[in-house]
Amino acid sequence: MAAEGGYTRTAGAALAQRSIVLRPHGRSIEAIRTMKNRLLASAFVLAGAVAPAQAADPHLARNLAATCANCHGTGGRSVYEPLVGRPREKLLSMLADFRSGEHEATIMHQIVRGYTDEQLELIATWFSEQR
Repeated sequence: MAAEGGYTRTAGAALAQRSIVLRPHGRSIEAIRTMKNRLLASAFVLAGAVAPAQAADPHLARNLAATCANCHGTGGRSVYEPLVGRPREKLLSMLADFRSGEHEATIMHQIVRGYTDEQLELIATWFSEQR
């Protein structure tokens, strides 16, 4: 049967009449929606699994603080710039000054930008609790 414009009716035209619209790779809109919903659900499940895993690590603060050992000594007990036993608020203030550039440094201003605020709080708390 000839359609308007002299083209013959094809399977695609028959599908269009049945309100099934094909997208790239032959997938229907409903199949694409289902796939998107599954991907979205998977993303939420994975995101929910990662946060508790970080929070559940009892050594996370210690491990983060260990990265300071190159300059501040093992456990923050350097002769040059000891971190052990300093008040948490003082450490956080110093870290914020490095991050903003208010306190000049050769490398610390770059290092501190590699941590989240939550990680810096863990580090400051860990050093303040050490004796």
